Amino acid sequence: MKTTRIIPLALAFWGILSFVHSQDLKNSIKKSVLELKGVSKQIPQEKVLLLDKLAAKISEHAHKSDFNLVFIDHANDDISQSAMIWLRTGLIHYGIADKIRVESAGIKTNNKNLSGLSRLRKYGFNVSQTGDKKLFNYNVRYGSDSWKVYRKELESLTLDIGKTLQVFVQEGLLESDGENKMEILFQNRAVIPGQMVYVAGKISNLLKT
Repeated sequence: MKTTRIIPLALAFWGILSFVHSQDLKNSIKKSVLELKGVSKQIPQEKVLLLDKLAAKISEHAHKSDFNLVFIDHANDDISQSAMIWLRTGLIHYGIADKIRVESAGIKTNNKNLSGLSRLRKYGFNVSQTGDKKLFNYNVRYGSDSWKVYRKELESLTLDIGKTLQVFVQEGLLESDGENKMEILFQNRAVIPGQMVYVAGKISNLLKT
């Protein structure tokens, strides 16, 4: 009798440990996130208002298991990819990565190298190309787990548009404003890490209140 109780409990405990382990950032990335949190005071006020709006929209829907967030640029280049990676990283840092699914996509993709991903290495990520090098698929390891990163078209994502917040991060893509559409432009890719970590922090605070 005791054995039959112990086995399920042990499996459940192992499952919890595995989940927590997979959501952990390695120390060098944790250090980078702490440093990025300090740059929030340098974000221009008009951008802060936009980022706060984004955080509020995400928080509003965070309790819905089927809600998604997609960063969109022209070709799913390193602008949308970086926004996705850094918001995911920030959410893991604050322990709320399970609250919303974050993706990136392009209007129409191409088969070009995502050279901008190499910038992640200075923050502690391991970035490697996987599979057929002509397809430009990447493995971005953030700790005990990793993300598969490659170019995707918005239409290829199996998402319910009515339950998806679309954030356009490149100019000329947002045709009209809507409840689940907004534009946050990043002409300077270097600001993406700090601003996405800022958004994650705002989401964390809003969820607590």
